[in-house]
Amino acid sequence: VRPFLARKEGRHDFFYESFKLAADEKYSDDKLHINELLADYFMGHVDPNGNLSFISDDKEGNEKARSFNELPYHLNQAEKYEDLSNVLSSFAFIKSKLDFSDIYNLIADYQFNQEHKFNETEDHPIVLIGRALELSAPILDNHKDQLPVQLWGRMKDIDDEVIEGLLSQLDSDTSKKWLKSHTNALYSPKSAIIKRINPDGKKAILLSLEVKMEY
Repeated sequence: VRPFLARKEGRHDFFYESFKLAADEKYSDDKLHINELLADYFMGHVDPNGNLSFISDDKEGNEKARSFNELPYHLNQAEKYEDLSNVLSSFAFIKSKLDFSDIYNLIADYQFNQEHKFNETEDHPIVLIGRALELSAPILDNHKDQLPVQLWGRMKDIDDEVIEGLLSQLDSDTSKKWLKSHTNALYSPKSAIIKRINPDGKKAILLSLEVKMEY
């Protein structure tokens, strides 16, 4: 098979689309298992402690970014929806992936088709988190450090166990100071109105309601 393979970005890949299709057809019956193995591999790379802390001394920037990009895809393809939900509702994952990648790759993890399990329930928390990130994209594209403010300001008043867990995680993160509103201060992901703020020259209006400094 060597003439049909190529090295791209440090890994083996298919050189011909026809060979990729043939391999896909040959092993299609094992797709769930194969994706599960890949999900386990990438999870081990980004979360070596196995506790959803996503903390590692690994300095491989490109490889780490690839692992963060691949993990949600393979969890979804393996239909490991509970694990996928735990990952996508983890503030540590969201923050780490944003650091290693960018906001648009992060948003892509939360975009599911209408038939997806997460869309069976109206306003599924994982979908709402994705919408909150999408609303925050113009800010986070240039100011990644505003992640806690954006998530808190958009979802503070949402009554959901998963989202409350996410907000509790970011609230306990004392690595940086940030402004914390008492109520929703930004457009909610449940809102039918979508308005995105141009971040250029408008850093001061991230939160307009009463705030307190968290240390």
